[in-house]
Amino acid sequence: TVRAEGCYSDLFKSLIGILAGDPASPHLWNLFLSDFTPPPHPDDIELQGTPIPKLEQADDMVMISTSCAGLQSKLSAFSYWCAVNFLIINCIKTVLAALLHKGNYNLPDLCIGNHKLQWVDSYVYVGVTFSVNQGAQGLFHDQYHIKASKARQIANVALGLRSHIGDIPPWDACKLYK
Repeated sequence: TVRAEGCYSDLFKSLIGILAGDPASPHLWNLFLSDFTPPPHPDDIELQGTPIPKLEQADDMVMISTSCAGLQSKLSAFSYWCAVNFLIINCIKTVLAALLHKGNYNLPDLCIGNHKLQWVDSYVYVGVTFSVNQGAQGLFHDQYHIKASKARQIANVALGLRSHIGDIPPWDACKLYK
């Protein structure tokens, strides 16, 4: 039974396991996560006066701050929220990235509980590869190379079809191109 505001639901049985992959699953997670709000910090990023402490896409989250102290406060708040809600943070998949302008910086250790998190030079969030510390090459340097490589592979496959099926009619070629 499930207790909600002093009431219990009727007993029910579910033989299908969790709803991972179900279209409702990301929405259910967003509802579950909606009560996690990191405490405000002076180093929060703002968008037209509104603090943006985190970004979320289903169960992928990015926490943002302009300082390591601000980020550590968010990590600590999230660690506490997860403990209260019976969740375990996958510390192996949790990484840190610093968007630095120039030079070598001594980045402090940031932790979730007793687990020291790793600083990385690139990471993938919602299918986009972010390359940190690339200087003039830019934040999306690796993303451009990845997408260009995939486009070349697809073009080569499409062009290779000609030897197997002959000329591709213009309408079909446009569909493949798009």
